[in-house]
Amino acid sequence: WNAYLLAGVLLSQVSICFFALRFRRVMRVVGLRLSVREALRINALSMFYHFFVPLAAGADVTRYIKLRGLAPERRPVAMAGGIVLDHIVGLGTLIMIAVILTVLLKPTIVTLDTRVLIFAAVVVVCVAAAAGVSIRQSSSLKVAELVRRLQGHKLDVAHAVALSLAMQLLTAAAVFTGSVGWGIGIGFHEILLVLTASFIFQALPFNVGGVGAADIAGTGLYIAIGLT
Repeated sequence: WNAYLLAGVLLSQVSICFFALRFRRVMRVVGLRLSVREALRINALSMFYHFFVPLAAGADVTRYIKLRGLAPERRPVAMAGGIVLDHIVGLGTLIMIAVILTVLLKPTIVTLDTRVLIFAAVVVVCVAAAAGVSIRQSSSLKVAELVRRLQGHKLDVAHAVALSLAMQLLTAAAVFTGSVGWGIGIGFHEILLVLTASFIFQALPFNVGGVGAADIAGTGLYIAIGLT
């Protein structure tokens, strides 16, 4: 134990606040206005249940139930659409950061097995195809209405992306601060690259006791960049 770990914990809590603020901003796009306190409570509960409900569904189910309790008069599809949009904003931010860091840093990562790359590509294609089929077959999901709302809330979307970016930077700063206290030799940019690249795998519905595909991918990336 040392003061660096305490500082890392504090940074992680600030990151959680930015996570809640991003969710609050995204929900404004679908017409639901949350207070800062409500957004913090919903996200804190969703993160808690994420660790105990299998298949990574606990967080989204908790969000949906709490939103329905706050605004039972609103259409369920609007709330579900807001949750999905929040995921899209987060995923877009992760991909943007990971791509930029990969281009700028050109990390010396060991050569990955071709079979691993093929498997990952197949999984991504299958998930995308399943999402596309679900959207086309769902009569209640009004894609055109969502597009109109996005066009009318461009500032909210931009604000959500900025909050998402700050959240990821703070999360990496929290891990980096703790790593300094423990004498782990890794730079901030390397941590940011590993976290953003591995968090992309959170889309895979695998979670046992809070350990999911993102944790497995992150471990592999840390080893690939030279950590024992």
